[in-house]
Amino acid sequence: MSTKIESKAISLSDVGPKLEEQSLLVQTIGVLLGVAILGLLAQVKVYLPFTPVPVTGQTFGVVLISAMMGKKLGPVTSILYVLAGAFGAPIYAGGASGWAVLSGATAGYLVGFPISAWIVGSLAERGWTKSFFKCLATMMIGLLPIFVLGVAWLTYRMGFILAIGVGLIPFLPGAAVKTLLATAILQVPFKNANR
Repeated sequence: MSTKIESKAISLSDVGPKLEEQSLLVQTIGVLLGVAILGLLAQVKVYLPFTPVPVTGQTFGVVLISAMMGKKLGPVTSILYVLAGAFGAPIYAGGASGWAVLSGATAGYLVGFPISAWIVGSLAERGWTKSFFKCLATMMIGLLPIFVLGVAWLTYRMGFILAIGVGLIPFLPGAAVKTLLATAILQVPFKNANR
């Protein structure tokens, strides 16, 4: 008796649809793992001398995780991340936590995470992460609500011109690198052996 093993290449963007088909326990583990990864990526930070908002790995994590987890589990992961930090888990940038962070300079960006996650997850489920350029567009579109809400909140606190100067322009080069990196990671194929 011989067993035939079929091998095909899949990418990380194929994970989400398969995760949603799993048991609630497996989905919960996936979401909690996503929250932990976001918390770790938040510790990757660079403070720029001219802005109160640090450059972190959070936005990279939001778009990457959401592309893999889809429009349901991606936003759940982002919401749980924001709530866990608000309730005291030291998972925001620099190990910060608490409700005060949600009224500080980074509040708008954090509020944008679940919206971004839903957009990226929705586009990923429509197959936009299968090709390099559509995936790149998905990552860029996904960052829009984060930047729009982040700048809107900073505008409320310090005015529009200053908000653009300290809350958007300094982050555009990093956003470009993050979108390219997330796209490259999602495009890497690996072998999947099916029996």
